[in-house]
Amino acid sequence: MQSSPITFLTQHQVRLMERSFKALNADDYATLFYQKLFWQYPHLRSLFPVNLTDQKEKLMSVIELVVHSFDEKTPGKFALQESLILPLWHLGIKHEEKGVAPEHYPIANGLMLEIFALTLGDLYSDEIREAWQLALQHVTSAMLDNKIDVETPENQTAFQQGVALIRKYFSKVV
Repeated sequence: MQSSPITFLTQHQVRLMERSFKALNADDYATLFYQKLFWQYPHLRSLFPVNLTDQKEKLMSVIELVVHSFDEKTPGKFALQESLILPLWHLGIKHEEKGVAPEHYPIANGLMLEIFALTLGDLYSDEIREAWQLALQHVTSAMLDNKIDVETPENQTAFQQGVALIRKYFSKVV
């Protein structure tokens, strides 16, 4: 679904994401995210379990995964680690099976950015917003990419390696 090339992140943007993530209160962020999501988009409530405890942990694990998902491809240009593309695509398939549609991604991404602004307070800046916005575009693109051929042996191996990496560090994601 990647219709136009995604802009690389800079090292400065990756560092801004790391610092802003460390400054977050995870429980406050996740709670506010779901409160605002269900208030602004009540029709999406049915996509989630009644008890949001695990869902909040998954949300914060995914955000943490985003922070640590970028490798330097060429000097000063960062993009998603290749080993994470297929697992993120698979996560997108799992979301689709649960009723998440492509039009829901901009809603969630916009809300995540809004919650960063609300929870980071004075630490929040336009630079932080731009860094997270770009990173979320990379992740969303991977999750919605309909051109991935998972049947090739290389992709099967890459998928297994990526899932193992995610499970090692972020057990709530998969």
